[in-house]
Amino acid sequence: GCQQLTSITFFGDVKSIGIGAFMFCFNLADISILDSVEIIDDNAFYYCSSLKGEILLDGVKSIGKEAFANSGLNIVKFGKNLESIGYGAFALCGSLKEISFMGSAPTFDSYAFSNVSATVYYPANNHRGQFAVSANTADIPEVDQTLYPTT
Repeated sequence: GCQQLTSITFFGDVKSIGIGAFMFCFNLADISILDSVEIIDDNAFYYCSSLKGEILLDGVKSIGKEAFANSGLNIVKFGKNLESIGYGAFALCGSLKEISFMGSAPTFDSYAFSNVSATVYYPANNHRGQFAVSANTADIPEVDQTLYPTT
């Protein structure tokens, strides 16, 4: 499988990352997803426990269920095109400490960020971007709804 894979960059005409494409790639520590990628499908990076640091998902419109669950990500930044975050997409990401929405945060279920304690940033004066969009946000533990500084 992918046990030797430590880094990957998606570029060119890549539009989607398929179901389970890098699931259980335990040594994958660094990914770069360029603007062309619009869909990250279910379980695409499930249990990539070495995946650390920051990830920018600028062109991504849809993130499938458990796409990054059990990864070691610290910071996730979503671009303005984000429309949906699947069930458990970032569940059990205990290292995740910062989540930034550059546009409106989509509605998502409470399990999308289950067992995550993070500071959440969203654009100033964009009330739709608040986690309150989801009826189940009370289930997200210790989330600080801080304004994202506009430039």
